[in-house]
Amino acid sequence: MKALEIAINGYQVEYNLPPGALQSPSSETTPARSQGPLIQSLMAQNKIDNPRNIIFFEPNIRKGNSSGLIPDHQPASFVDSWGQPYYILVDSDADQQIPNPDPSPKKSSPVLNSKTIIYSSGPDQDPLTWDDNITSWE
Repeated sequence: MKALEIAINGYQVEYNLPPGALQSPSSETTPARSQGPLIQSLMAQNKIDNPRNIIFFEPNIRKGNSSGLIPDHQPASFVDSWGQPYYILVDSDADQQIPNPDPSPKKSSPVLNSKTIIYSSGPDQDPLTWDDNITSWE
């Protein structure tokens, strides 16, 4: 999960904007998934979105119950240990803040100071049940 966050932030530094799949004004509140054009852009497989052909992300291939890339999945997906793509939110207005997607945060504030946050839906594979979700900010 951390490598994906670093890749997205690296892309933002290089191009001064997030990857195409994350360029929506709602990207702070509506999560993108770690699959398809987003992953292709970060892996330099989408020349329209990554014209300099820079490899920002080199994930391991998923083996067993580990997280990793499923390259033959359509669309190509970077998944958690339960086989689900991660959820990604980015700061769309450059204030270094993203609303916390957890409706009742226990350990962190309602606003997270970050450019990118990522979370997994956890073992129950339901992103709305936050008790088992795995997050990049806690």
